[in-house]
Amino acid sequence: NRYDVAESDTPLPSKCSSSRSPRRARICGVDLTEKPEKDWSSAASATLVFQDKAKLRGIPSILRYLARSSTTSSALYGSDPVASTMIDHVLDQSSSISSGVAFQTVCASLAEHLASTTYLVGHSLTIADLAVWGQLFSARQWDSLKKLPAHSNIVRWLDLCSMNETVAQVTSEALANRPGAKRAVAQADNSEKNSK
Repeated sequence: NRYDVAESDTPLPSKCSSSRSPRRARICGVDLTEKPEKDWSSAASATLVFQDKAKLRGIPSILRYLARSSTTSSALYGSDPVASTMIDHVLDQSSSISSGVAFQTVCASLAEHLASTTYLVGHSLTIADLAVWGQLFSARQWDSLKKLPAHSNIVRWLDLCSMNETVAQVTSEALANRPGAKRAVAQADNSEKNSK
């Protein structure tokens, strides 16, 4: 997929080949407009291409750019150098969160960390939260693990992140676009009509 950035004073990306980047960009206050790209595959690494042909590859790098370009919050990348460095560490680690054998171990570590903190870094939503939230949100394995009591701290944190107005809107759009979502909504509507 190709994405164009709407008016900005920062260098403008001309396209981005990731299905999740526009949603995360909107959370950061940067508007990307999707345009289908012929050679894009779902296995391709997310890439943000600027008008001068410079490229950023990978979700962590793209999130760093979006946070630095944010029109909505200057705290997305931390409020001081220590917080920014801690956010960088989480961003670097977030790529390792994927379904598979290690997923349970990552979730256990995340639950332990969130037992004593509200957000992953600092006292407000940052791109560290967005990176990990996005990985969990898209991991099929999370649907079964979230029911375990050991992961209640992660569920609390995900709920807190989802209370952000823009995150909530993006989540609802993403859920609506999942395979089978339209059928599930239609079935729910039919059930509601039949119960009346």
